Amino acid sequence: MRLLICIVFTLCFIEMNAQNDSILKFKDRLSYYSAYSGNNIFNPGLKFGLDYNIYSKIKQKNKGNKIKTRNHHLKMDGNLGFYWDPKSQIGVYTNYGLVYTKTHTKGFQYQIGLNPIGYYRSFLPETYEVTDDWEVKKVTLPGRNYYAPTFLIGIGKTRKGKQLNSWFLNINSMLLVPYNSRFMPLFYLEYGYRFNFQKR
Repeated sequence: MRLLICIVFTLCFIEMNAQNDSILKFKDRLSYYSAYSGNNIFNPGLKFGLDYNIYSKIKQKNKGNKIKTRNHHLKMDGNLGFYWDPKSQIGVYTNYGLVYTKTHTKGFQYQIGLNPIGYYRSFLPETYEVTDDWEVKKVTLPGRNYYAPTFLIGIGKTRKGKQLNSWFLNINSMLLVPYNSRFMPLFYLEYGYRFNFQKR
């Protein structure tokens, strides 16, 4: 009986450690970011997101007496952002997709991303409409919904030993569909930082 109890406790302990290791590995692959995201540069906005590393590959090359390393990462990306155009609207959006990052030996990074799943909602200022009875009525939450895929390209640099472990500068293009009878492109300049609570 004692042997059986010892075996049960041992198995439970191993299972708990395995779960803890899985959670730690998941958190280590997860990183967060925040950025200033200016629509058409001049309209101020903010963007918050997270990405999860699904694939990594390290390549090394010998050049003379130096070893050059290239880290390749493919990440799942999700974000939520907004911007304010004082003359027309407030825009709120969310996007989901993939981002590929290449990091050089000294930490300099290139990245490119495609988020095919996207949603954009515009909120217009005070708006009125004429009803069928020819009465003027104030519209509640005026605005429109759009399908909004995005594409980004950018640069950055890792910061070893820092809680904010890398900075990035991206040019982001969003497509609003349908806009009138076609589509409307929006352009964002993004500057921000990534961080991971597991890394010290």
